[in-house]
Amino acid sequence: MPIHVDIESRSYIDLTKAGAHAYAEDAEVLICCWAVDDGEVECWTILDDEPLSKVLPLDHKACAHNSQFERVVLAGARNVKLHTEPEAWDCTATRARMMNLPASLADAAQALGLEHQKDRRGQALIRKFSIPPFTEPDPEDKDWLDFIDYCKQDVEVERELSRKLKKMAQPEVWYQDQRINDRAIYLDGALIDGAIAIDTAHRERCMSQLRELTGLDNPNSTAQLQGWLNNNGVEIEDMRKATIQSLNPSDYTPEVAEVLTLRQQLSQTSSKKYHAMKVSTCSDGAARGILQYYGAGNTGRWAGRRIQPQNLARGTVKATSTLRDTIKTGDLDWLETLYGDDVQGVLGSALRSALIPPKGQSILISDYSAIEARVLAWLAGEEWVLEEFRGDGKIYEATAAKMYGVNKADVTKAQRQNGKGATLGCIAEGEGVLTNKGIVPIESVTCDMLLWDGVEFVGHDGLIFKGYQEVIEYEGLRATRDHIVFTSEGECRFDHAAESGKRLIQSGSGGETLRVAGGHNPREKVRVYDILNAGPRHRFTVSGRLVHNCGFGGGAGAVQAFGIEGSIAQKVVTDWRAANPNIRKYWYDCMRAAKRGSVVNPKLPRVEYKRNRSWLMCKLPSGRILYYPNARPTDNGFESNGRKIWHGILVENIVQAVARDLLANALMECEKEGLDVRFTIHDEIVCYGDPDQLPLLEEVMCRLPEWADENLPLNAEGEVAPWYLKG
Repeated sequence: MPIHVDIESRSYIDLTKAGAHAYAEDAEVLICCWAVDDGEVECWTILDDEPLSKVLPLDHKACAHNSQFERVVLAGARNVKLHTEPEAWDCTATRARMMNLPASLADAAQALGLEHQKDRRGQALIRKFSIPPFTEPDPEDKDWLDFIDYCKQDVEVERELSRKLKKMAQPEVWYQDQRINDRAIYLDGALIDGAIAIDTAHRERCMSQLRELTGLDNPNSTAQLQGWLNNNGVEIEDMRKATIQSLNPSDYTPEVAEVLTLRQQLSQTSSKKYHAMKVSTCSDGAARGILQYYGAGNTGRWAGRRIQPQNLARGTVKATSTLRDTIKTGDLDWLETLYGDDVQGVLGSALRSALIPPKGQSILISDYSAIEARVLAWLAGEEWVLEEFRGDGKIYEATAAKMYGVNKADVTKAQRQNGKGATLGCIAEGEGVLTNKGIVPIESVTCDMLLWDGVEFVGHDGLIFKGYQEVIEYEGLRATRDHIVFTSEGECRFDHAAESGKRLIQSGSGGETLRVAGGHNPREKVRVYDILNAGPRHRFTVSGRLVHNCGFGGGAGAVQAFGIEGSIAQKVVTDWRAANPNIRKYWYDCMRAAKRGSVVNPKLPRVEYKRNRSWLMCKLPSGRILYYPNARPTDNGFESNGRKIWHGILVENIVQAVARDLLANALMECEKEGLDVRFTIHDEIVCYGDPDQLPLLEEVMCRLPEWADENLPLNAEGEVAPWYLKG
């Protein structure tokens, strides 16, 4: 018999910025409503004489929407202190995300057409009673009575939603996630305070200089500054960060160049993470609740919240003890004396090092090696790739050897680079691709869209997901270092263009003449993509820059871009495709199975699709199910709530989800071995502990769950650090 619970509370701490754990330290519960199974909704308020702990019947399994909030606040609020373990709770928000439904109670209820709907008046009542300055509860105040009714209505909505949703999949993994979120990630308060002081001083100085240079009252106003730039020869359509960063100050007069340089500094946002760390810090100097279970789409991968460790910038210099000590002084002039005038870049370089272990311990970091490539080869039965991973794992050399028809030991450095380009080279998630339907994020490009290749709109063979990789940013484009780009001096690798300062070719806006663009910033590891066979010229437009469709799913033109002679280019393409027939076949097998509602291939790790009038469902080898709501078949695949699903997306989701299930299994194994997991980032586990525990962490991550056979070769590599280093 479940008990459905909802609370309303107040605190001087901003919940949206600080998170539930820091919020709870200052919170008071104002209203608590609950219903046992089908019973009447009952209510307690702060005006009652009896303490809540005496009347709330938590001897049943409790269910709430975003139950971490209820659990943490009930345990930490000044007027309650009711501690319960994660195993005592269920969460309808998590279950909604599992079914690829909206996470908010209002939107989930609307999506499922529930009889009970969330009362939209609640936000005004929350502002009155829960956000400073508070209005004190008054039993004669109609708004207070409405607030009680609002809380009761939430219980009704949550109860009906719970009945509509599937049960929690892998509840033991969710419990483990909740325990990890409750644990502390200690923060270096002195480093954070020093960085905020330097950032504040730097921004004030930049703004003062901008006012002096432009004569504007408020150069922080995008409208005012854009007008000034347009009047001074800088023709830009907007003031977005990517637009500003793409401009080369040296193209303009000294005055305009200085304005652009200052604006580019101010547009960097790494320092905002220090403010997020500061406000998220609990009374013991640690942050909690920074991971979002099932936060990354319907694959079930973890996402970050507030501090978002997944998105901490890599920075421009190495995070050394000297750098950290310099920032701790809070002295802007001293930082510039030692590290130059790229203040925001230097501050960003120390962000990761703000995550520290407790005294006497180290941070243990272990990352799966090429997990997406391994999982895809295992799912598709691409045996030569699996054999390579079972051996020395030199997948780039092995790819080049097959392309060139030589022994792996004889692969030259140049050939290895081409093999790496075939395996990797790709574009970062979120980069805008110019299509006949406007600028579209690369991850949303579908086969029915035409791409601008600098001359005309051309067709293509679809999107390829290539996992999480490190990218760099140069002249407004984010891509892997080895992606081929067009420059004023010809074609070359992206990192070579950035290091030599070569100007990237702009491809216009779907009809303009090709022209040269007008800075190289390291970036973090992100999701990356490529596109197959983008027209006869094998190129397309990303963030206004012309790039090749790299990877040997492309044609001979793409292969020539990697320096391979035209006379053998087509043979290389043919050989590369021939080397990976099972992976290519797997794409189309998945779509056929999805259309039919059948097993993809009974001879391979079991992946099974089922369909009904409302859902497309994919059952993974682990038994977990991926959901596509309102999935409607189309000529090229499916459409799910306006999102086009084609074979590449299906396979991407499966690979990502299986990699996630392996990580989840590793987290459970870590718990059994007593390893102190504090957070995960992409395919990485981060623990506190002694250095001699690192081999155990690496070994635990390679343990296969019962649903995976020994044909799946896993490898994890780690390091010991005095603060967090990677990501």
